[in-house]
Amino acid sequence: ANFGKPAEPWADDAIALTSSLCDHKLVILRLEYDRPRDSFGRVLAHIDLPDGIVVNEALLDAGLAKADDRWAHSRLVRYAQVEMAARKKRIGVWSK
Repeated sequence: ANFGKPAEPWADDAIALTSSLCDHKLVILRLEYDRPRDSFGRVLAHIDLPDGIVVNEALLDAGLAKADDRWAHSRLVRYAQVEMAARKKRIGVWSK
């Protein structure tokens, strides 16, 4: 889905982490009522696992994602906090 462009740095690591957390498991997708899709029509969701892990936070914590503050959502502050902790640890995309 990169439209012929190379993958973003750390994309393979993000895929691997997401797979390790979600493969063959029940996931709970939580959509924001006022913005369930992005401008490309992709579903925007918070991904919760029954054991309490939030996949979005795991990716942020590992430095494999960035908190997107372009649109307000219910977990914006929490995601920004997790991203800031990853920045301080200088891991993943913040390792440069």
